[in-house]
Amino acid sequence: MQAEPASGKTRRRWRGGVLAIVGAVFLVVGVLAAWGLWSVHAIYRDMAASGRTVEAEMTGFETAWLGSRASRREVYYPILEFATADGRPIRTTSYTSIDPADYKPAGRLTIVHSAADPELAMPVTALAAWPDAAAFAIGAFSLFCLAVGGVLLRAGMSRS
Repeated sequence: MQAEPASGKTRRRWRGGVLAIVGAVFLVVGVLAAWGLWSVHAIYRDMAASGRTVEAEMTGFETAWLGSRASRREVYYPILEFATADGRPIRTTSYTSIDPADYKPAGRLTIVHSAADPELAMPVTALAAWPDAAAFAIGAFSLFCLAVGGVLLRAGMSRS
């Protein structure tokens, strides 16, 4: 005895459920990307509004690898030493990476650090470059995910 084929109504509900799940995943990814971008923007906004500018000595680099195997690249975060306004010595790794060709270890550079957390510091040039192309790309990706997720979720809910 053969099983009866699924009815058209059941198939539509199943497809609607899949569309709703995929739409919800897109919405979550879009919200997480937007939250991450907003968090970074808040740090840059705080640094621009209330950051303290000082001279620092760059004592070296901390190296990190970014990307997948095919597009892997090395980035360099300067290690900075400076004194706060009250004379407290700080040794920290920069919040942003730099091109090592532009700076020499044991060289001096102008940095900005957070008034609330002096260990959060970066070269002034990095602060001036914000927002960069990556920030706009993440923002566009977030909006794309939110739009596609909303359309798919609505289509999936209407089929259920």
